[in-house]
Amino acid sequence: MACTLKPAEIKRVKALGFLHNKGTDLFNGRIITRNGKITAQQAKVIARIGFDKVEEELLSREILNRKEQILHVE
Repeated sequence: MACTLKPAEIKRVKALGFLHNKGTDLFNGRIITRNGKITAQQAKVIARIGFDKVEEELLSREILNRKEQILHVE
């Protein structure tokens, strides 16, 4: 999978503390714990945050794609 992100977008996400997986559109986030363990509730919260971010990104891309389609039609 080739990277389709613009350098400015990569820089913006890296500034939020995520590491870019070079050559892809993917990033890694690190979860720091006190003793290397998390509870089931903490795991649910982490999963929800990740899922919300994915939904948000997909929605953003969908909106941008629709705007581009509208602009090209007119």
